Amino acid sequence: MLWGSRSGWLNDLQRIVKPSKRYSWFNPETGDWLKTLQVEDNTLVDVAFSPKGNIVASGSNNGRIQIWDPKTGEWDSGVEQYHEDHVNSLVFSPNGNIVASGSDDNRIFLGNPETGHRLNCLKGHTDRVNPLAFSLDGKILASGSDDHTVRLWNPETAACLKTLEGHKNRVKPLACSPDGNILASGSDYRTVRLWNPETGFRLKVLGSLRDGRDDGHKHRINCLAFSPDGKLVASGSADRTIRLWNPQTGYNLQTLEGHRNRINSLAFSPDGKMLVSGSDDRTVRLWA
Repeated sequence: MLWGSRSGWLNDLQRIVKPSKRYSWFNPETGDWLKTLQVEDNTLVDVAFSPKGNIVASGSNNGRIQIWDPKTGEWDSGVEQYHEDHVNSLVFSPNGNIVASGSDDNRIFLGNPETGHRLNCLKGHTDRVNPLAFSLDGKILASGSDDHTVRLWNPETAACLKTLEGHKNRVKPLACSPDGNILASGSDYRTVRLWNPETGFRLKVLGSLRDGRDDGHKHRINCLAFSPDGKLVASGSADRTIRLWNPQTGYNLQTLEGHRNRINSLAFSPDGKMLVSGSDDRTVRLWA
């Protein structure tokens, strides 16, 4: 099974999303800013690009989902799936026909970005929903929650297929290996758990006490990313560091330092030679 998760790095558009009250993206080769999305009556919380890069979806703190034209930065339409609370995450299905949103209202809505119609509502989490990730065939949607669990869903039937348990605090980020054999989840408990999404079995815990030493983060984990070859998983934390892990052995290979505030987003370049990170220190850093 192959997986895909929301990424700010687009091959064809070469854009990296920088989150704040406004959302902007730029060309990572030139550093030139391209467009900015801004709304007047609420705060933008998250954005997601469609697979083809021709649609941008945004979620707000008032529960509203909006669709934008990324070339003009102009608002196009609203999706008919208003949450009752803060929108925490957005992700498109691989074919671009579904935009999924997770919210503080504990629910996940699936909508059609072209028509704005609501397709389904996934219920089961007992606390707010944070990260979302589709399998590359679009048949499974993974979600993480403040209820300390990861759930795997069938987006067509709205059935919960598996519930992955073990985290001791809220689940914030999710990331999937390129071959689809590993689903990574991070939590406020400072650890990253690696799962087999087919069986639901836990494979590794990154950042736990190993051989009498603690090589993990010192604060909550906010973001995760697999390298394109699947040989590295990067984690960004509120402790201002990025750690590079070997997903097979579970060992920390390197710690990247330089940000002056918590790290909120990570993405590898398509060739795996560069890692980009975004932080509350208002900078985007490129690591090679």
